[in-house]
Amino acid sequence: MTHPARARLIEGNKLLKSVAASADLEPAQSERLLEFALDVDAMLAPRGWVILRDSDEAAVLAQLSLTITRALREALKSAEAEFATPLGPLADQGFRAALDGWLPPKTLTRRSRTAQESASKANERAVLQIEVNAALRKQVLEQLPQMTERAGYRVTLSSIALSWISEQLGVDRPTAGNLDQLAMVLHQSMREHVVAAAAGQGTTVDQVLEDGVREFLDGSRTPQLPGWNVPDTRPRNEGGMWQAKSDGPPVQKDRGKLTVHMDEDLLDGLRRRSQEINEEATVPVYPGTVALAILKDRLGEPAE
Repeated sequence: MTHPARARLIEGNKLLKSVAASADLEPAQSERLLEFALDVDAMLAPRGWVILRDSDEAAVLAQLSLTITRALREALKSAEAEFATPLGPLADQGFRAALDGWLPPKTLTRRSRTAQESASKANERAVLQIEVNAALRKQVLEQLPQMTERAGYRVTLSSIALSWISEQLGVDRPTAGNLDQLAMVLHQSMREHVVAAAAGQGTTVDQVLEDGVREFLDGSRTPQLPGWNVPDTRPRNEGGMWQAKSDGPPVQKDRGKLTVHMDEDLLDGLRRRSQEINEEATVPVYPGTVALAILKDRLGEPAE
């Protein structure tokens, strides 16, 4: 099935060529119409949309990783081929629409799952990589906190891109996406730092961590994890346990809980990968360990 817009362009182009061949037109007019028709032919060719870019800035692309079900990935790839419509430019349309006030529908709900359900869901997940306009991606990323506040539920780059692409291609999105949470106990100074640093970047800790976990799982960016990919230089006592720099028991009042939310399938992936690393590392590695390393990598640490 041909996309309606593409079908209209094809039909219109046939008419344009027919008029251009008319004996009633001046040669110059016929030549001009034929040039228009050839331009439309070029745009209808595979990746013809590239010629519509009119600036160097628009040509700068960035990768966007979408963690979705295998079935949805196959449906989107099939529709992309069927309509000869690349997914990246469609995501760009969604980003522009979001900047103009459009918001993706609320599709995520929180619930708990059994270990068996988590294992089953993990086998169904896949990553879809698309190329989007880097400048648009940055603009939307900076506006996500305001969009989330206006919507009353969490809005992400992924939810904008997936909702718009699915709607435009007529692909039904499964209601499998859910939010889960990870609780970490951090020094108060670190907790306050990451919240402020994320806000300073025009985003949230949740979004920073979700992007970081996604890139950690696909291997595009890995934080430093002492005892695994960098040496563990922390001081230890005679029993081999890590020892704080100061004497005496830890001061609990200087520590606080930071709860972050992310797609439950991403969190499942973080748990599985943390377990694998834990078996290789010389020191214990838990999901919270990796999450904290990701936040340090992306947001830095408070000044001493």
